[in-house]
Amino acid sequence: MIEFRSLRQDELDAWFEHCAYVFGNGISDPVLKGLFINHYYMDPDRDVEGILVAVLEGQILSAVRIFYRTAYFFGKEIRVGGIGEVSTRPEYQGKGLAYHLLEDAIKQMKDREIDISMLRGTSRIYSKLGWRKTTTYTQVSKLVGSNELPYRMRPVDFDREVPLLKIIHKEYSERFNGAFTRDNYYWRYWVKMEGRNVWVIEDNNDKVIGYICFQYIDSCIYIDEFCVLFPYESIFDQVVGKLCSMMGRAESEIKFSSLILSGMKADRVEKGEYNMYKLIKPFSIGDEVIETTEEWVDRLIGAEAESPVSDILFWGIDSF
Repeated sequence: MIEFRSLRQDELDAWFEHCAYVFGNGISDPVLKGLFINHYYMDPDRDVEGILVAVLEGQILSAVRIFYRTAYFFGKEIRVGGIGEVSTRPEYQGKGLAYHLLEDAIKQMKDREIDISMLRGTSRIYSKLGWRKTTTYTQVSKLVGSNELPYRMRPVDFDREVPLLKIIHKEYSERFNGAFTRDNYYWRYWVKMEGRNVWVIEDNNDKVIGYICFQYIDSCIYIDEFCVLFPYESIFDQVVGKLCSMMGRAESEIKFSSLILSGMKADRVEKGEYNMYKLIKPFSIGDEVIETTEEWVDRLIGAEAESPVSDILFWGIDSF
């Protein structure tokens, strides 16, 4: 008989193997296994009880992980249960195992008095269980390399500069909805592991005024994160122009969140509908009590549902 329960501490290695096998399309890839090991141990809120598994005769058939986080919404810190690493062995897919585990995850989040759950996906299974999609927008522009930025840029020193990064991230991100809060451990381990090319921006007095995280893939610059102190919010175009120039390119395509202040012309705007939310328990935003998932999503969407603008911000570094 299949057993549905939380993972046990002595089963962690078996779970790493399971994830690597399923996400590796039936191949046990040691490199992929290492990524899941890092994902677990670099998480400051890791919790083996939050890994739910379906087990038959000692073999893990399916698994769902809850990532316990806190996020900024409407100027308030809200407890969030993120759903990730949903994985079922190919020969057991379509048998309702993940559905059962997701139901168990909802119950665990209720027991722990989590406010909302979020995930990044589009599968119908999530909609059936009450998660609802929201929309974010990514601007795609043609970037011209330049050296107009009057400030210096260099790779971040995580050992020394985390306190500064925390302040800048909070000041910039808490204005929007959805970005996760970050403690020192999260910065020193999760962000350091997940962040590709994290560079700080210094003014002429050697003060760190912001940072940027980016990737360069297939002749396109992807901005995973950009945070600056308020007085410098308008420097984004100069920052990425300098990045382009430092890469030795006269121009490049660039993709970034439409919430980032930019004067660049949008060649197109890409619509993303993979951030899904589900209310776990009623809670208050100001004088308003949110009692259903539909009310929560309506509150997030607001009056701009038909416009290529969204206040929902989810930095790529925080993906799980």
